[in-house]
Amino acid sequence: MHIESQVSMLIVDDDQSILNFISIFFRDYGYLVVGCSNAGEALVALEKKRFDVVLTDITMPEVSGIELLEK
Repeated sequence: MHIESQVSMLIVDDDQSILNFISIFFRDYGYLVVGCSNAGEALVALEKKRFDVVLTDITMPEVSGIELLEK
C-alpha cells in the first residue's frame, strides 16, 4: 500500500543498521525519508526543511531524542 501524497519523514537513530532498516521500510511505502545519525544532523535538516513526521531514537549520546524534539 502506497500513500497518495508524499509525506516527509525525518528519522534519527545513532544505530546505523536500525536507521537504514527504518528508512528503507518507510521509503517502500512511499514516504520521503531523510535519515540522520545524531541530533546535530537532525537540527541541520530541520533548518532546511519542514517535516510532516519526526521519528527519533530516545537514547542517543550527547542529545537525547526528547531534547531534540524540544528544540
